[in-house]
Amino acid sequence: MNDAWPGFRTTLEELEIGFSNIDERAHLVRCERILDGGDERQCILHASNIWVCRSEDEKIELASVLRLVQGFASLLDGADEMTRASALQVLLKTAERILRYSPPPSVGERRAAIRALPTDAERLLWAVGEAPLRRQLPPSLLAILLQDASPLSGTAVAAAAIATYHTGALKQYRRDIEHLDPPRQWAGSARALDFVLSLGFSAEWAGERNERRPPFVEVEGPYALPELHDYQKVIVAKVRNMLRPVCDGSPGSAAQSNTDAVGSNVDAEGRDRRGMISLPTGSGKTRVAVQAIVEAMCQDGFDRPVLWVADRDELCEQAVEAWTQVWSNVGASGQLLRVSRMWAGQPAPLPTTDLHVVVATIQTLHARFQNPRGEHDFLSDCTLVVFDEAHRSIAPTFTSVMEEIGLTRWQRKDEPFLLGLTATPYRGHDAEETSRLVKRYGSNRLDAGAFASDDPEQVVSELQRMHVLALADHETVEGGRFSLNADECTQMNTKPRPPWLPHSVEDRIAADTGRTNRIIEAYEKQVRNVDPEWPVLIFATSVEHARTIAALLGRTGVPSRAVSGETEPVTRRRIVEEFRRGDLKVLVNYGVFREGFDAPRTRAIIVARPVYSPNLYFQMIGRGLRGTRNGGTDRCLIINVQDNIDNFEGRLAFSDLDWLWA
Repeated sequence: MNDAWPGFRTTLEELEIGFSNIDERAHLVRCERILDGGDERQCILHASNIWVCRSEDEKIELASVLRLVQGFASLLDGADEMTRASALQVLLKTAERILRYSPPPSVGERRAAIRALPTDAERLLWAVGEAPLRRQLPPSLLAILLQDASPLSGTAVAAAAIATYHTGALKQYRRDIEHLDPPRQWAGSARALDFVLSLGFSAEWAGERNERRPPFVEVEGPYALPELHDYQKVIVAKVRNMLRPVCDGSPGSAAQSNTDAVGSNVDAEGRDRRGMISLPTGSGKTRVAVQAIVEAMCQDGFDRPVLWVADRDELCEQAVEAWTQVWSNVGASGQLLRVSRMWAGQPAPLPTTDLHVVVATIQTLHARFQNPRGEHDFLSDCTLVVFDEAHRSIAPTFTSVMEEIGLTRWQRKDEPFLLGLTATPYRGHDAEETSRLVKRYGSNRLDAGAFASDDPEQVVSELQRMHVLALADHETVEGGRFSLNADECTQMNTKPRPPWLPHSVEDRIAADTGRTNRIIEAYEKQVRNVDPEWPVLIFATSVEHARTIAALLGRTGVPSRAVSGETEPVTRRRIVEEFRRGDLKVLVNYGVFREGFDAPRTRAIIVARPVYSPNLYFQMIGRGLRGTRNGGTDRCLIINVQDNIDNFEGRLAFSDLDWLWA
């Protein structure tokens, strides 16, 4: 039946007409006359075929067949003449509808029709449909778009979806494009690439392969780096002096101590075995640490493996880059340094007799130590352990890893050296946690005495006078007025006080369209109207808020991207590189880039997320405070969104930094 009339089954299903007594696969046989037991018939079902009397009007033939259909037969049986006449009209109209039926285009035809459209927005609209596109737009973005006087067209909705999800839009709406036979795996697969190209989109819409970096790099010098600043030379000398017990070949043993180890860290010769370097973001603490260790390797005979630990991909890769650059600059001529990556699924580093640095995430180390297969045995040779972002290292995971490495409560003669790096050596306002952190590194500040004053504010001012750090210009934007409920108040009044508001409050803040519009207006007035080429970093209040801001800026022609913990690592790396190159003007982030993010030319920062920890806040704005002598800018504009929480007495962190603003 469907061969003769392709719309037969579909039309009856749409009309909810039962036809279970007719096999849709039955053949249609046209004949001149039908006799059934001597009676004249127009149509009969016989031997799995349907026989119908030929007519010049195909509609009459089809109406005769429809008389056999269960749903129509029930209308005709026992009906009076008027009802039968009415039913006949229904049969004829149904026949007309079946004959007019146009079968849906094939997948290939659908793709070709979309490919022929002139813009990505139109292609996305036709592929997904306006209603599904609207459903997955951030509600706050949709609310702002609907405030415009003119109606929001389907193409405008699609353009907003592209501004929000960029080349990931097809993947975001993958459940709404099943009719186009999308790939099951994106991430740059061959099928995904064929799919997006068949729709007329560029190859970037297929996603990116999350390929691992090489497990190690081998570095050979020389490579030109700027000379160290005087304060950096002072700290380098102190680090080398701390490492000399091993470098000089002395046993470096330490008597057993009943002091918490966090306390005594002095070996048998009275030398410190633990220390911390605290330098403001942008002043080169990683360079200082690596330079000191490399000089110890080249000049002091320090030839043991080094373990460098951080807690995120970006921080680890920055360390690999720093080791590569410094060794290429001051490393021993003709001698290779191996730098192994131990995160993101990389295998345990192979033993080597060469100079060796293992860069690992704390998460990978913790997991390997739980594995009984001995994948961490190579760490027993490490004589020096460096913890980046050391202010995190009193957390339980760090403590567990330290104990596995040999940094226990009790001082031991074979304990490795411990070096901590941080831009903020204190944990919020909690005195007990601060004390634990300082003791963990032996209360030994290796940066002490490197500046005219050890006072943190004076250190920053001195670095600004040296143009190592940029001057900070300050503006505020009116935020919103909010209240905490009882549960939210309880969360904020715990000890230590959280640096952020609860997510439930942040979601309410993100949904405030007036506040978001004022942030966009501040960018237009104080950044774009001054210099549209400025690279700008924005700290948003939620994932949705980040996407909304990036989409609104993108609609006005500002190249912008949103990044969060939900962003694939390979995509995040590419976006950061685009920002560093200047291809992206605005990078809007939520929950990332507080630490370990290096974009020296950042010219303005908008803090649109309420922050209550001065230390954390300073780290955030430190992303833009790298000065001209360290490859940055002479000034950085800091724009703070000033929210009011009616029933909470906490002060926003920026209000404690009046001394910083130029």
